[in-house]
Amino acid sequence: MKIIFILLGIFLSCFCILFLFGPFIKIRYEERFFHRIIGKELYKIAVNHDNFIIHDVEIKFIDGFIHFDHLFFGNKYIYCIRNVYYTYGIEGSNQDLKWFHYDRKGNFEYIENPLKSNKIQMEKMKTYMKVPNDQKFFYSIIVINDDCTFRIHDYQEDEIVIKRSELKKFLKEKENDPNISSFQQKQLEKIVQQIYEQCNHKKET
Repeated sequence: MKIIFILLGIFLSCFCILFLFGPFIKIRYEERFFHRIIGKELYKIAVNHDNFIIHDVEIKFIDGFIHFDHLFFGNKYIYCIRNVYYTYGIEGSNQDLKWFHYDRKGNFEYIENPLKSNKIQMEKMKTYMKVPNDQKFFYSIIVINDDCTFRIHDYQEDEIVIKRSELKKFLKEKENDPNISSFQQKQLEKIVQQIYEQCNHKKET
């Protein structure tokens, strides 16, 4: 009987620890492995819909490198994706050099505008691939954690900041747009191959 009470005490102690610290552990895990988490979720989407994806894209360019956390090749768009974990809240516009990054007490610091920097990388990619200005099949996406509050002003038509839980739905809506023509399969495969061969870090699906 004594052993049963001891085991029950241990069980209840473990349960209390998980109950009290579980949410904190989950947040810390997501913060540390956010890039990997987003990569795995994009991988699942790619597998389920027969898409291509390249992670950790780095291509040598005129003034340095073109970099994306992920390039997701849909049937209608090529999504240039950057994932960023923020501890509380962000605010800014697409043209601002710096954004506000708030903590829970209302204090803030200035941070790089990820929307602007990712857009610059996307424009470099379009130049690299010699894409005509009238062809708008590239899309810039900043993926942030779900518990981050944000207020972004003045989006352009080919860019968005989106929460992790909304990413799958967003991609589905863009790919199901009846007003956008799909890539020809051979054309898309050629684009993927061209980018893949030039990447320094090659992780493809």
